[in-house]
Amino acid sequence: MTPDTRLLLYALGAVVALVVLIARFKLHPFLVLIAVSLAMGIASGMPPAAAIKAFQDGVGTVLGFIAVVVGLGTILGKIMAESGAAARIATTLIARFGEHRVHWAMMCVAFIVGIPVFFQVGIVLLIPLVFSLARRTGMPLIKVGLPLCAASRCTGSSRRTRRRCWRSMPSRPTRGSQSSTRS
Repeated sequence: MTPDTRLLLYALGAVVALVVLIARFKLHPFLVLIAVSLAMGIASGMPPAAAIKAFQDGVGTVLGFIAVVVGLGTILGKIMAESGAAARIATTLIARFGEHRVHWAMMCVAFIVGIPVFFQVGIVLLIPLVFSLARRTGMPLIKVGLPLCAASRCTGSSRRTRRRCWRSMPSRPTRGSQSSTRS
């Protein structure tokens, strides 16, 4: 059997594995795609580290950073929705802020969540909460979701601005050293 034929058979096996794992075993398609891609790379003779690097470069080139964030964030969001965590958080926020000020609660939560994570991650993580709050209070989605977007965007922008400001600041002379601008 030639190497080309063997690779074609591996590719066919990978497609069959994708279909079986998703349709028969009901595994999440994103996770199955990652696992089968890595297994295909290793089966074709690549060392595991090279297979991971090739997968990373391929996903990064084709889909960019957002693909992994949205994929894993969607999984986490679905887990939050199915487990009842989003509903519990919604109930707590309604109790603390009141039903008429839920949009302020959403803004505060988005601001706090937005400090350590990127804008896209915060949005994907908190979207199930927006739907739960809107459903519970009867408010329009835009009234609950817009404060989420605004607070997440402001937090992300301020973090980038601070980082850019610190990089652009000239180094300050230490005590006892002479500044070159003084005469």
